[in-house]
Amino acid sequence: MGHHRWAEGEETVIVQQYQGGVSIPKLSVAHGVCKPTIRKVLRRHGVYRVQFAKQLNEDQRQQIIAAYQAGASVPVLSQQWKTAENNLYRLLEYAGIKRDLARYGQGKSFYIPKHKFDDATEQEIATAYAKGVHTGPLSRQHGCSKGTILEVVKRHGIPRKNRGGLPFVWDPAIAEEIVMRYQAGESMQKLGWAFNLTNFRIAQLLRMKGIVKVGAHARGARHGSWKGGKTTSHGGYISILLQPDDPYYGMVRAGGYVFEHRLNLAKKLGRLLLPQEEPHHKNGVKSDNNPSNLELWYVQRKGQRVEDLIDYVVTHHREAVTRRLNK
Repeated sequence: MGHHRWAEGEETVIVQQYQGGVSIPKLSVAHGVCKPTIRKVLRRHGVYRVQFAKQLNEDQRQQIIAAYQAGASVPVLSQQWKTAENNLYRLLEYAGIKRDLARYGQGKSFYIPKHKFDDATEQEIATAYAKGVHTGPLSRQHGCSKGTILEVVKRHGIPRKNRGGLPFVWDPAIAEEIVMRYQAGESMQKLGWAFNLTNFRIAQLLRMKGIVKVGAHARGARHGSWKGGKTTSHGGYISILLQPDDPYYGMVRAGGYVFEHRLNLAKKLGRLLLPQEEPHHKNGVKSDNNPSNLELWYVQRKGQRVEDLIDYVVTHHREAVTRRLNK
């Protein structure tokens, strides 16, 4: 892409129009160039884009630049002038302050000076941090970012404090009661509700006591979503959870569940059903798994026998059938 050559005085006209309130997109359309080209023109003439903190005037921007060159950090200036750090970074870039490529690489679009302390100040910061002072107060005291404080601490070999405040301390009586109720069969979720604790905190206690192994998950009645071992599928079929020692465990699907109609018919026959054997609901109601309503079919067939439907309707809806026949 070639460099755009402006006619004499055209750049001055663009600057005047921009200062008069014309936006960059409208200027790019009027002069037949892209928006970055308009921005370059404004930059060459020392005009800052409107998005640089509209509440700051030219005098205030010059004060910010002077304070930054005197050693003030961008986070401190951001708090002082009540504007975003990104606005200040762009302001410094458009003011012609070069990037520190050796430290921040080619990909950065702003310059952040390395904050330098003397040995005495660094030792003071490291000592205060080791005594318990947090990075926030230290950064405000020394006019730098929290990251700079952590870099000083790291250089002095002081381990970083854990996040989240003080460690949790268990009341021995409460801990003993939680363990006793869990061993009695109460789930972690219910224990959390009872003692106003999270499931993570309950599990942490049980692991400390050696009751629950790391990585173990609650199963069966101990699980918070336990519903008695019975579920209903979207198709309307009921499933029952079987234990491995159940004599009909050989018919279970993934997860240890078996369809209730298969289980009831197997118990009626006294044997496991073969994969090609399918119970058939005589009345067509999938949730009616009474053994008297089940019939063994060797191959699955859709629908119900006409005779079975007639018998069911006449038996259970005799009055409706009589009214329909008398019409």
